Amino acid sequence: MRIAIIGWGSLIWNPGILETAGQWRSDGPLLPVEFARCSSDGRITLVILEGAQPQRTYWVRSRFADISKARENLALREGILPRYMYHIHGLDAGGHLYGEPPQFVVDSVKEWLKAHARELDAAVWTGLPCNWEKAFGVLFTPQAVVNYLKGLDGEPARRAREYFEKAPKQIRTEVRRLVEETLGWLPEGSSDL
Repeated sequence: MRIAIIGWGSLIWNPGILETAGQWRSDGPLLPVEFARCSSDGRITLVILEGAQPQRTYWVRSRFADISKARENLALREGILPRYMYHIHGLDAGGHLYGEPPQFVVDSVKEWLKAHARELDAAVWTGLPCNWEKAFGVLFTPQAVVNYLKGLDGEPARRAREYFEKAPKQIRTEVRRLVEETLGWLPEGSSDL
């Protein structure tokens, strides 16, 4: 089985233990991603967010030919414990789902896989949710993200800025535009694949 790993954030510039074959390509499926998850180290990271503006994602072939192994490898890279494997999503060309992906994502990935049927049989991706309300007790808004980032200093501020600057240039979200205008955190040229 030829399996794509779909990415839009740190997987691209920091694959770590992710086992891939080839280079990242910038013609992945259109998915609604946004800077909407507070990670354990305080960075605001890109996740799929229903209602966000669709973005052209990236993809690379997994070194694994078995979708279960590709999902396990992605979970290890993402630091997702086995009991949370439902956050590692997958879809094969036969329509079999892995994890618990929302239908709007399944539809987009399914169409994309059809268009790449000559080179791919399946895809896996990370499906961690927005955790803004849980983390901060308020609804997610782009301005709430900027307010949070303005309050950071020291190492947390450095890590947060690095993530925004290294995120691929083609990911042009509402939060990113506001962060660029307000904080001046512009994408690095090196992250433009």
